[in-house]
Amino acid sequence: MIGSSSDRIEVQKEIQFTTQKLLPFTVVPSTTLGELLADPRTAPVLEGLTSSLGQERHEVAESAKEDGYLSESDAKANEAMKFGMPLKSLVSFRVLSLDQMEGMIAILNETIAKSKI
Repeated sequence: MIGSSSDRIEVQKEIQFTTQKLLPFTVVPSTTLGELLADPRTAPVLEGLTSSLGQERHEVAESAKEDGYLSESDAKANEAMKFGMPLKSLVSFRVLSLDQMEGMIAILNETIAKSKI
């Protein structure tokens, strides 16, 4: 932005910056599934887990939709909620045990450390 003062901007241009290196990232219990799926270092590791969990939940959701208990907007909200869910919630919902979550975090952090991206 170019101008004589902050309230008098005369020229502006939007730019986009793409870095060749990803920022450091440490997985902790409060890291969300969406953050992990968005990062190319952790997404492949996590996709195996979420696809098996997702298939089971998808079947339940489809059954609920067929029975009229779950609308299309509810299904979309459930999907959005899944991406905002921290790993520790998987323990709270008994999807994973505490030991399983800690093991997954260790694997994800090791994967990030070994990554050349």
